[in-house]
Amino acid sequence: MITIPRYIHKVKDIPSISLDGLTFVQYRRQESEMRHEICVSQHSLVFVLSGTKYIHSAEGDIVIKSGEAFFTRKGCHLMSEMIPDEGGAFDTILFFFDDSMFSDFIESLAGRHETDSSDKAVFRIKVSEPINIFLSSVVQLFDSSLGSDNNFLRLKVRELLHYLCSTEGNENFIDFLLSCRSEGQSDISVVMEQYFNKNINLEDFADLSGRSLSTFKREFKRKFDTTPAKWLRERRLSWSAQLILNSNKNITEIAYESGYDSLSHFSSIFRKHYGLTPREYRSGLKSSKSDR
Repeated sequence: MITIPRYIHKVKDIPSISLDGLTFVQYRRQESEMRHEICVSQHSLVFVLSGTKYIHSAEGDIVIKSGEAFFTRKGCHLMSEMIPDEGGAFDTILFFFDDSMFSDFIESLAGRHETDSSDKAVFRIKVSEPINIFLSSVVQLFDSSLGSDNNFLRLKVRELLHYLCSTEGNENFIDFLLSCRSEGQSDISVVMEQYFNKNINLEDFADLSGRSLSTFKREFKRKFDTTPAKWLRERRLSWSAQLILNSNKNITEIAYESGYDSLSHFSSIFRKHYGLTPREYRSGLKSSKSDR
């Protein structure tokens, strides 16, 4: 699974600006990509300039077309990206906010609204002409010395957020942002149970919980009296054993749904823990049931 914005920092040909608390990216794809799962480790704001983006959820698909935008809270999301029917590229502008920068802006809104409850993962944003003008100007920062001026960029992002909050049709956007405020530092137990079967690393778990990696490890040890790596291994193996016992999914599907991207690696760890390969484990369970 790809984690963003960390993945973006490693890819040199993606235009991006990364300064204190902010990652600003222009991301293009020349080909469509269907149903890929990504871990978004920071709250993000996405403007679709060309093509169509689908966010897949249990409630149905959210379709974001060219000229539209959305804000998503950090977490793991299933998405598709489609190039325009007439060809070209899927083109987006993305802003990622770390917890500190996000909190600074939220604090300025706290007195304006009283409601801060929402469990939505995504908020669809109305885009006005002032916002489009802003986007046209901000893209030029990639080739400007102002793109390395942290104070200037912070002011520009605050300007953008204020535009969004004041645009007709975005009246509930402030409520959504306030609902994300509580995720600044989430309960470690909740984060681990929510994402244990995702193929993400400890840095991602730390980001999703709103902690540095060292703080995350220290608090985890105090809470669970074990290491995150050991807890994850045992939780994933327990989960995979339940899927083998109670589902008809094949072993490859079970490996993926238990947080492993390699079947051979999953089988090796499973055998070391249970003394049987996943297929032997399933066959043994079927045999024991037939003998009853």
